[in-house]
Amino acid sequence: MSTAQRLGQVGLLLAALVGPEHARASPPPAAADATAGAATRASLARIDHRVAQHQAEVQRLQRAIARQQAHSQQASQRLREQDRQIAELQHQLQALLGGSPAQRGAKTPQP
Repeated sequence: MSTAQRLGQVGLLLAALVGPEHARASPPPAAADATAGAATRASLARIDHRVAQHQAEVQRLQRAIARQQAHSQQASQRLREQDRQIAELQHQLQALLGGSPAQRGAKTPQP
């Protein structure tokens, strides 16, 4: 949206807020236009500042989410590796004990 469009919208908003009861007691048009223009520019500056703050907060949150996702993926990878190592150790233990527990007729200890 262009600055002129934003100024127009803010001007309409200000006019609606002032209402018709103040229209008769308004200052001359040139003074009113200058005052409204200054108020509009100040409002736009505040709005632009708030938008910039919100954009910075969104970017900060996006970075935090990316870090959390990376940590989660790393943790998942570590768990998969641990599961793989456990399965390999169980396989080696069964080989050392002479086969599977069913072949030996024994039960494996439950954790």
